[in-house]
Amino acid sequence: MRIIKLTEETRKEALEKLIGRSPAGYPEQEKAVSEIIEAVRTRGDQAVLEYEEKFDRCKMTANQLRVTAEEIREAYESLDPAFVEVMRKAAEKGLAIIFNPSPVSREMLSYPLETVSWFLLNEIEGEALTGETDPGRILDVLAKKFPNGSVVLTLGANGAWAMDRGQRFFQPAFEVQAVDTTAAGDTFTGFFLAGISSGMPIPDALRRAAFASSIAVSRKGAADSIPTAEEVSLAE
Repeated sequence: MRIIKLTEETRKEALEKLIGRSPAGYPEQEKAVSEIIEAVRTRGDQAVLEYEEKFDRCKMTANQLRVTAEEIREAYESLDPAFVEVMRKAAEKGLAIIFNPSPVSREMLSYPLETVSWFLLNEIEGEALTGETDPGRILDVLAKKFPNGSVVLTLGANGAWAMDRGQRFFQPAFEVQAVDTTAAGDTFTGFFLAGISSGMPIPDALRRAAFASSIAVSRKGAADSIPTAEEVSLAE
């Protein structure tokens, strides 16, 4: 990393260097970044530590990367206590409350979850709320604990379930060559909520969300990989 003092002269120099960069080197840079991403995905913290030492000349340990339970607790305690009151007030006014418990914590169990309209969960979050790992059992427990709440349970490549007013709907994942799954969950959530907010039947909203997510994972990047509504409509 190079740190420079920003002046008119240095700004001009930096711009000239950026403009003068040859696109010929981009594939090589892209290859290097892809290798780093894959290393972190497969080897986790160990890869992060190796790259930290290689690029930043900083030798760290896994303990220095790990967030302790106490740090997590302090973070939650720093939240505005009015948050719980906001949930209650919203429910009293008939507003829909969408709850995505990420990151999962024990503290979230003290929230007024009985006010939630839709739970949007993955398998890990579903297990945290119910103690179950089987998708069917997760839905069973949630139906019993929160009879007024609806649920979407995403299972990655194994599809997704929705549960609403005693009915259950399953949507298989679309088979695509996944390139980058970074934005898969956010894409699914956004398109599903847009669908039900517009009055779309739940099975149709599930299908559209799954289809949009399949487009997102076929591209590299996070926000850049998310398709527009028009793209999804044209491709369906």
